Amino acid sequence: MEWQFFHPVILFMNEVIVSAIRDRKILAMGERRVEPHAYGLDGVGKAHLLCYDVSAPAAEGRRGWAVLPVPAQMDVAVTAERFGRARMGYRRDDTGLCSVVEQV
Repeated sequence: MEWQFFHPVILFMNEVIVSAIRDRKILAMGERRVEPHAYGLDGVGKAHLLCYDVSAPAAEGRRGWAVLPVPAQMDVAVTAERFGRARMGYRRDDTGLCSVVEQV
């Protein structure tokens, strides 16, 4: 497991992401706005977020599922907006992550 996952800045970001998943709140990640569905580590210990990207206009065809790396320097904030049920296509425990920290 990657040691940076336990760095104090990362631990704070972990709590932000985990609370957003538990409370089903949309995250602002840089210019993206995403519905977080699962957060954890890949096979080499790097943090990733499985999310539904709602920031791109649907007409452009870019809205949809994304697996985003979560680097230490990423600006992540919980918004006041909530999302309801998990998006169609989401399968709990089938996230592609080796170690899941939290999931919808």
